[in-house]
Amino acid sequence: MNGSAAYLSSSRRQREIETIKQWMALCASQHEANNCNTRRSKIQPERLIDLSTEHGGPRLVPASSLDPSVEFAALSYRWGSAENLKTTLENLSQMQEHIPCDSLPPTHRDAFELVKSIGFRYLWIDALCIIQDNGADKHREILKMGSVYSNATLVIAAMTSKSTEKGLFSTATNSLPLADDNFHDVMRACRTMPRKHWESIISETLPLLCRGWAFQERLLARRIIHFTDAELVWECKGEIWCECGNIMKVGHLKRGINNLNAAFDLSAKSPAPERVRPMWRECVKTFSRRDLTDRKDRVFAIRGVAELLRPNCEDLYISGLWKDALPYDLLWRCDQSTVLGEKKSCHGPSWSWESVDCGINWPSRHNDRWKGSLPIPCDSYFERGLSGPIDCAHAEMKENCPDKSPISPGHIHLDTRIMEITIRKNTHTSLDISLLETDWHVEMTGGRRLPFYPDIQLTGEACFYYVEVVAPPTNEVGWQAGLIVRELSPSKLDGMHWYERVGVAGEMSFDPTQFTSSFVPESPSRRVILA
Repeated sequence: MNGSAAYLSSSRRQREIETIKQWMALCASQHEANNCNTRRSKIQPERLIDLSTEHGGPRLVPASSLDPSVEFAALSYRWGSAENLKTTLENLSQMQEHIPCDSLPPTHRDAFELVKSIGFRYLWIDALCIIQDNGADKHREILKMGSVYSNATLVIAAMTSKSTEKGLFSTATNSLPLADDNFHDVMRACRTMPRKHWESIISETLPLLCRGWAFQERLLARRIIHFTDAELVWECKGEIWCECGNIMKVGHLKRGINNLNAAFDLSAKSPAPERVRPMWRECVKTFSRRDLTDRKDRVFAIRGVAELLRPNCEDLYISGLWKDALPYDLLWRCDQSTVLGEKKSCHGPSWSWESVDCGINWPSRHNDRWKGSLPIPCDSYFERGLSGPIDCAHAEMKENCPDKSPISPGHIHLDTRIMEITIRKNTHTSLDISLLETDWHVEMTGGRRLPFYPDIQLTGEACFYYVEVVAPPTNEVGWQAGLIVRELSPSKLDGMHWYERVGVAGEMSFDPTQFTSSFVPESPSRRVILA
C-alpha cells in the first residue's frame, strides 16, 4: 500500500471508530424503550478476552470472576479455511496468561483494536473463548451462543470477509453507495435470499450473510455494527443507520415485510402464537439456506432464536418445531431447486426439517393483496381455522438425550387416516412443472393426484403411504396436504407401526378453492408413529 492509500485507510479507520462511538452514545441515551440497554439472559459465557494492559496484555479470563453485568463486545465473522490461532487444551494456560497478538489473523487483531478504541475492556470471539479440541467445553459453550450475542453490548459483524485474513476495516477508497443501488435493501432485509437478484450481491460483497451461525448472531443482537466495503451500517432494536444516510430515508419500511430483524423483535415481545409461529417459519426459511461447515450445527445454530421466542409462546420446542403448532407444522417442504441428499440426517427425526440439508419452505396463502411469500405479520392457511381430522396425540423426546430442553429428537403419534400411494414422475410441460415447483406427484387408486415434494432422492421399490394432515371440511372447499412416509420395521410393542417421512404432498401455493373433495377416501383413523 502506497503512502497516500495508507493515509486514506488510516483516516477512514479513525472516522469509522468515531462514528461508532457516536452511534453507541445516541442509542444508549435514546433507545431505553427499545430494550437496547437490557440484557435478555443471565447466562454468561465461560470465558472473555480481557483487553486491558494491567496484566501484560490481552488474556482469557473466567467470566464468573467478573461482575455479572459487565459489558462486552462479540465478533460475528467467517472462519475461512486458514489455520488460525485458537484456544486448545495444550495452549489454554498460555492464553490465560497472554494472547500473542502477532499470531492473530487480521480480523481478530482489528476487533481487538476496535473494541479498545470505543471503550470496552472485554471481547468474545468463539475461536479464542472456546476450547476447540475439548468436546464437552465446545458443546456447553455452543448451547450458550444465543445468550452471548443477545447479551453483548455490541456485536461486530465482519460482513465482507470470507475468512479472517481480510480484516475488519475496509481498505477500499470508493465512495459511499449510491441511493439507487440494492445495497441498502439487502442490508435492511436481514434475509439470506428473499429475492433472486440479491444472491450475487450477497455472495460476492456480503458473504457473512451466507453463514448459518451469523443469522442468529444478527437477529439476537441488541446492537450490531456491520463493516462493509461501502460503509458502516448500524442496527439496533431502535433504529438502523448508515454513514451515507440513505437507509434512513426508507425508514417507513423498517417494520415491513422485508425487515426480518424488526419483525422478529416485535414477535419476541408478543405472546400471541399467531405472531410467533409465522415468525419462526420465516426464520427457518432464511436460516435453512445458509452455509454450515459442520452439518450437525443445523440443530444448534438457530437454538438461540427458539430460546428467545419460547417463553412468550409458552410452548415446547421439539426438534425445530413447536408442539402446539403440530401437526400442521409438519408440512414443511424441501426447496426442490437444490440437490437433495441420498438419505436423512441422523441429527434430527425424519419429521423435522433438521433431518435434511437444504432450504425449507412452508405452505403460503394467496389473496388479492399478497402474491407469493407471506408478509411476516400474516398467518399461513392452516391458522385460518381450517379443520382436519388429525390429532397430534403425543410428542415424545428421548429420555437419554443429554440435552432434553429445548432441542431433543423423538417421535410423534398421529391419529389420522393413512393410504398407500404411488410416486410418479410428472409428464407435464415445463411451464406446469415450474408452477408446481416439483417434478413429482403421488397417485392413488382411482387416479387422484397431488404434487409431491421429496425430502431425499428416492430409489428402489419401497411401499409409500400418504398420511393425511390437512383435509377440506365436508362439503366445503379448502386445502389438503399430507406427509409421504415409508414403513420402518414394525414395532413389537402393541403392534404399532413406525414410519419415516420422505416428503410432503399437497397443493401448497395455489388457490385453495380448487379441491372440493378429500384426496383420501372415507376410512377410519388409526395411530401412526413418526420416527
